[in-house]
Amino acid sequence: MKQFQSIFLTFLVLLTSASFVVSEVNAQSVSVTPTPGVTTKSGGCKAVETVITRRTEALPKLAENIMNKFSAHVARVDTYYTGTLIPLGNVVPNYNELIAQIATKKTAVQTAITQARVDGAAFMCEGNPKGTMTTFRKDMQVVIAALKEYKTSVRNLIVAVAKVAPDAGGVEPTQGIQ
Repeated sequence: MKQFQSIFLTFLVLLTSASFVVSEVNAQSVSVTPTPGVTTKSGGCKAVETVITRRTEALPKLAENIMNKFSAHVARVDTYYTGTLIPLGNVVPNYNELIAQIATKKTAVQTAITQARVDGAAFMCEGNPKGTMTTFRKDMQVVIAALKEYKTSVRNLIVAVAKVAPDAGGVEPTQGIQ
C-alpha cells in the first residue's frame, strides 16, 4: 500500500508540475500551489506540444515515404517498358502523356508535403494553436488527395503497360485496384 501511495504521489507531482509548484509532500498528502503567471490551459498545451510537434513531423515523412514507393513502382515499370517491351515492338501509344501526368502529380504531392511541413513547424502554444492545427489538418487532407491522384496516375501507367505486354501466363491487370 505504501508503494502505491508513493507511485500515486509521484504521478500527481508529474501531472501538476506544468502549472503548479509542489510545496509540501509527506506520507499523508501533497500540497500544491499554482505557479505565478502560468495558467492551467497553457500548462496543458505545453504538455502536449512535444507530442503534437512529433506528429506534425512524422505525418509528412509518412506521406513522403508513400510517394517514394510510388516513384519506385514507376521506375520499375519504366525499366520494364523500355528494356523489354519496346525491343519486342510493344508500344503504349500515350506512354509519354502518362509519364508527364505522373510527373505533374508527383510535383503536386511534393508541394503539398512542403506546405504541410511549414505549417506543422509553426505550431506553438502561444498565439492560436487551434488555428495552426486546423491549418495543418487541412494541409494533410490536401496531401492525401494529391497522393490519391498520384496513385491513380501510377496505376494508369501500370495498366497501360500491362495491356501491351505479351501474355504473362494468363495474368490480366485488375480493374478494381484501390
